[in-house]
Amino acid sequence: MLNNQNIVTLKLQKQCIETVLAMHEQRAGACLPEPYETEFWAYHQKKAANGFLNFYKLGSIVYLFFSIFIVCRNYFIIPSIYLQHDFWRSVVSIMNGGICLLILVLAARHPKAQTYFRYFALLVVGWAIFLTAVLTLSQYTSSLRQQFVFIIFIFIFGYIMIGVKPLHMFIVGLLASAAIFAMFFYLHISFDSVVLFRVFFGSNLIGFAITKVINHQERGSFLKTKLIEVDQEILKNYNNQLLKLSQYDGLTSIANRRSLDDALERYYALARAEHSPLAVLFIDIDYFKAYNDHYGHLQGDQVLKCIAQVIQHTIRHQDFVARYGGEEFVVLLPNSDVDQAYLVASRISRAVDELSIHHEKSEINPYITISVGLAVYTVEYPVSANQLLSFADQALYRAKACGRHQICRHVISDEDHDIESKQKAT
Repeated sequence: MLNNQNIVTLKLQKQCIETVLAMHEQRAGACLPEPYETEFWAYHQKKAANGFLNFYKLGSIVYLFFSIFIVCRNYFIIPSIYLQHDFWRSVVSIMNGGICLLILVLAARHPKAQTYFRYFALLVVGWAIFLTAVLTLSQYTSSLRQQFVFIIFIFIFGYIMIGVKPLHMFIVGLLASAAIFAMFFYLHISFDSVVLFRVFFGSNLIGFAITKVINHQERGSFLKTKLIEVDQEILKNYNNQLLKLSQYDGLTSIANRRSLDDALERYYALARAEHSPLAVLFIDIDYFKAYNDHYGHLQGDQVLKCIAQVIQHTIRHQDFVARYGGEEFVVLLPNSDVDQAYLVASRISRAVDELSIHHEKSEINPYITISVGLAVYTVEYPVSANQLLSFADQALYRAKACGRHQICRHVISDEDHDIESKQKAT
């Protein structure tokens, strides 16, 4: 029942996601309705953090070679009169970029810092824009001053790589640009305000526009991923239902004959490996056909359910019960000798008696009763799993032949072992 409810809930969730996806494809640039928008940004930021973790080694190598190339190039093109002033500014600018990347990697790697990754990222990118512009444009060598166009790449990096909302990055870009202009005025650094404005504002605007397009596509991918996850969950629930139908009895909700065969093999193999006893109880409801004929099959089904529950509540958690077929049940009792198995069988029989289910057509008792046959595998007389079950069935047959409502046990002897050995040889 719970499984069916899960499937219904998942199907409703799938319909909702499909509706949101259809609306999203018709409205370019629009945000998703809650809670999908919040989930999307959490997913997007985690994806960005994972991107740093996955590619930081390759990125570090590339940045190292790029830095060496730039530093060596700058050293040779800077006039000797400006070498000390300009060269160290270029070195600090390169080092600042490496430190900023390192901070982002550390923030992405540390579990606690991942929660605040977007804040670290915005601060780091804003600082990188500011310091790179100040250090580059405060140099005297004109060719080095032209390298401030690298700020465009920092803007694009901030918009695309760190996984923050475009508006937040846009605000950080404007604040960094304003701080740069203020610093230039304060330090009396000469600059072309028109060119600088175009670089800063143009980079910010282009980055914002590109990211809006990318995020629209990312939202669509996010919704499609959620659809796949829901489909997989629905399929998993269906598979669980099929598995339950194949392994459990639909009426009593306990294991069926197929599960019993598998469990018997497992319990038997364990008993042989550990040299421990394994008891099997074969249980039959007395005069159940007469009960069905008199009270009806619906009432008979209720009796089967009640007795299945009684057996489950009486045995231990490591024991196993299955409906063998019709009104017959089988119980497996690992690490139980004959006396312990007989005690369990007695408790089950007594618990059924205490149900006091009227049975007018019973020839032995006015209430529903059971007959039990038991057999125990031991190291002294090893027999096969199927033979053990057969011995318990034979004991049940004797219990019914002797008047029902009783427990009979089959004591495995040398003769049984010899018969089993001959059957194997044949």
